[in-house]
Amino acid sequence: DCELEELLGKWGGIGAATWTPDGKKVVFIGRPDDGKPIGTKFDLFTIDVETGEIENRTDGLKVGVGGSLSADMPIMLMPIVFISDDSQTATVQVQDGGTIQIYRVALTGDEAFDSIVGGKRACFPRDMNGDQMLFMADDLTSTPNLFLTSINGGEEKQLTDMNADFLANIDLPTHERLLFKGT
Repeated sequence: DCELEELLGKWGGIGAATWTPDGKKVVFIGRPDDGKPIGTKFDLFTIDVETGEIENRTDGLKVGVGGSLSADMPIMLMPIVFISDDSQTATVQVQDGGTIQIYRVALTGDEAFDSIVGGKRACFPRDMNGDQMLFMADDLTSTPNLFLTSINGGEEKQLTDMNADFLANIDLPTHERLLFKGT
């Protein structure tokens, strides 16, 4: 027998969610229904399952958590939230303009976040094992490849190179980044 308990009600939109290993909180990417327009950034929230208290852990982050929009990537790649074994940090993808970075976000104490993996590419966390993160990355000239890195810093190790032979035999065009002011 199992009893269901509603934690959020009609709170808003949720992109991904997971339990902390200690079972005390649910961590989720979401956007409250507060009347702001579509396209307003999503943040990383925690909800204490005992008290129902909801806390925004990325309110001060200027860019949105969980974004996956990139012109050269499948845009339906759903975000995943990974939680550290000690329930203190989360690892999530963050869209910053035309790039997708991977950030570590503190789940307790003062709001804190930092970029773990970035660059002019799209990076997506795919799995965690302790402090080791498996992630997928691509850019304008390469298909998605797998990489391994420590979330505590260190060198990236590229595990696959899907188009190396093909790319070695062609001259790639140059590209230019164009920016424009929207209305």
